[in-house]
Amino acid sequence: MPKVITIFDTYATLATAFESAGYEVQAAILSDDDEREFYREKFENRVFVFSENIKGMCTCGVRNRAPHGLVAKLPDTVYEQEGYPNSQKELIHQIMRFVNDAKPNFLLVETKRAFLDDQDKFKALTDEIGNAGYDCFVLLHDHKSYITAFSQEKNLVESFDFPEIKSEDKVTKEFLVALAQKIEEKLPKE
Repeated sequence: MPKVITIFDTYATLATAFESAGYEVQAAILSDDDEREFYREKFENRVFVFSENIKGMCTCGVRNRAPHGLVAKLPDTVYEQEGYPNSQKELIHQIMRFVNDAKPNFLLVETKRAFLDDQDKFKALTDEIGNAGYDCFVLLHDHKSYITAFSQEKNLVESFDFPEIKSEDKVTKEFLVALAQKIEEKLPKE
């Protein structure tokens, strides 16, 4: 069973989709106590919820769980996390600390579509992902975008086909489950 760790998945939409697709959601990194409590209740304490602020967290807690993937939602431009604002660039750097240390097979980042319209931010994210040794594939849809990246070192994928979604449709749980299943197809068989 593939394993994932979520980052900033406030309402557990990505975790729920990946769990429905057969993944084990091992842990979650969230921004505040209310979000952490929501996650604990949602998953009936089956998911370890880190209690630290992401900036102060040691990456070893993620690395030692050896996740197949990291699944993150990139918050809006300024994000309050336990009393201090973080820019998206800072949060990208924090997410990539975990990617660089844990070296998962894949990374999925959900952003708002507007993020990709800002070429500086988009380039900062894709450069960091590429510099970490990952190939990026991007789906732009309605108000959301999905950046899916696979490890070059593990030679996992030359191309990636996102599940089909009609332009007039909103992103649904079914789409996210299908996306998780498509990613799982690319993972090494154990």
